Amino acid sequence: MKVLAIFLIVLCLAAFGGIWYLHVTSNVNVFPSGCSLTELNNDVEQFSKLSSQLEQGTFTGIRFSSEKLASPNDYLVYTWTVRLDNHTSLTARVAEIRVTPMKGYDILQFDPQALLFGSVPEYIIPPNSSIEVSVCVLTSRTILEAQSRPDMRDASVTWYFGGFPFPESNGKSGKLVLQP
Repeated sequence: MKVLAIFLIVLCLAAFGGIWYLHVTSNVNVFPSGCSLTELNNDVEQFSKLSSQLEQGTFTGIRFSSEKLASPNDYLVYTWTVRLDNHTSLTARVAEIRVTPMKGYDILQFDPQALLFGSVPEYIIPPNSSIEVSVCVLTSRTILEAQSRPDMRDASVTWYFGGFPFPESNGKSGKLVLQP
């Protein structure tokens, strides 16, 4: 009986150690893979959807400014593509990619799929695989005269392994820099 008790204690400690190891080594690597610039006067449908969702209070993105949208000629949309690599044996669920806005220029952040379908999609990364996610920021056209680079932003990503949040930015506890 004593041998069985010792065996069960060792088994429990080994199981706890395995679970602890999985959570300590769990990581999603995040890399920017591209940037595109769109003028909203070329995409009137996107502008009208943004305007109507803001007016109706159904907008699902992040508002950086409370200003009302005027004319599509006054705005640009930066779309960054982000690659998320899951090199673990656990499924990862990406909850949020949050862009740090450029003050005075950025108005809102939105997911292009959420704009089309009305609900925020859930991004699931199977074990040992990658996905790409698009992040869009509506900004004022005056950003083209800004002193700093208008196409660079910092961002952070929050994902979940087994229900536990892992807020990181690039796996090295630094900011993810979105750039072309």
